[in-house]
Amino acid sequence: ATAAAATAAVAGIAIVSVKEFAKFDAALTKSTAIMGDVSEALVGEMSDAAREVAKTTTFSAEQAAESYYFLASAGLDAAASIKAMPAVAAFAQAGMFDMALATDLLTDAQSALGLAVKDDAVKNMENMITVSDTLARASQLANATIEQFSVSLTTKAGTALKTVGKDIQEGAAALAVFADAGVKGELAGTQLTNTIFGLSDQANKVPGKFKALGIEVFDASGKMIGNGDALRDYEGELRNAGGTAQEVADKQLQSMANQFELVKSKIADVGIEIGGNLAPMFLELLDGMEPVIKSAGPALIDFFKAIGPVIAGGLKLLPIIMEGV
Repeated sequence: ATAAAATAAVAGIAIVSVKEFAKFDAALTKSTAIMGDVSEALVGEMSDAAREVAKTTTFSAEQAAESYYFLASAGLDAAASIKAMPAVAAFAQAGMFDMALATDLLTDAQSALGLAVKDDAVKNMENMITVSDTLARASQLANATIEQFSVSLTTKAGTALKTVGKDIQEGAAALAVFADAGVKGELAGTQLTNTIFGLSDQANKVPGKFKALGIEVFDASGKMIGNGDALRDYEGELRNAGGTAQEVADKQLQSMANQFELVKSKIADVGIEIGGNLAPMFLELLDGMEPVIKSAGPALIDFFKAIGPVIAGGLKLLPIIMEGV
């Protein structure tokens, strides 16, 4: 009896493990499919990076593998995606939104600001971390969330800032000023864009009037001048934001609920490892069952066709039987 129970337990663990591996493998395969020709070694590195994210965040390995799809859609190859994975995970954990959304928001903001470097994985990762840290720090300074700041940048503002030579720190500072006035998200992005282009257009059209009023929009080199005490204060803070996203992410993990999620992820990772080892044997077993299914399938279909009327008659009697009960 003990042996039978042990065998059943082992079989149950094996089945659960193979299912866990299958979900992870499906997400990873979906992502690598749009990356072109990815070597087996790189796929292994992608797998390791995604599983490491699962063990150090509240996101599953499957969710991390899914985020590769969005990184690839943003133009990153496998090597760049592996480098970017920890930054995306920290950004998602700090902002408390899912990995898919985090990947979209972070890569879109980075591209809008002109900070995407597709031919240098290390530089691209550094720029991604800069964007992530700046937005995380902005959410600490002003009354808006990381997600709201991200949405502002992806709603025209990032492109507008790039056009007039403004960097992420000055742009986020301006959005922080807007946030303090209750203007956030898409609305803040649109208003900042209108402010930048409206001001620059008028300064170019009537420079004499601006000069007469003592207003300088551009310096001698043609770069737009920043102004406002609050804007300068926020910008100063944001230029020292390095490490903020990871710091916030680490604090998010301290809750009991998130500690439970970490334990679950570590257990799931064991399942993925076991399932990965067992998967080839299961596939071999399934291949061996194919001839049996081909031969037995038609007989089973014919059998159920034959007893169909009997089953139908029994179903008709079911309401009467239930009424008597």
